[in-house]
Amino acid sequence: MNIADFEDLLDRLGEDISGWPVPQQQAAAELLQSSAEARTALAQGRLLRRALSAPPVRAEAGLVERIMQAVHQAGADPAAAGPLARETTTSVTSPPQTSSDENTDDTSKDASRLPRGAAGGER
Repeated sequence: MNIADFEDLLDRLGEDISGWPVPQQQAAAELLQSSAEARTALAQGRLLRRALSAPPVRAEAGLVERIMQAVHQAGADPAAAGPLARETTTSVTSPPQTSSDENTDDTSKDASRLPRGAAGGER
């Protein structure tokens, strides 16, 4: 087994090698004895598993309310709320402009590419 195969198995089967098929367990054990890179990959896999198993980080009480209050206080003056609020306000209040040519329904071209009878109307 090479390091690429080992990392692939780590990604697919997880860092608990005892759950791997026996031939892969044996090959992984041999690789781990001889390869510092494999040992590092296994350690990183275990670290990732612990991080994903940890309880979620929670925001302090009232944080969402304070953010929303700051956004509402900025109201008509997005500059007062900072760059993120300006960006959000701009994208919400200024929908993209389209020309009347872009809004036309050109289904006849699309229907010509469909198999016979798939465009509807033909039965």
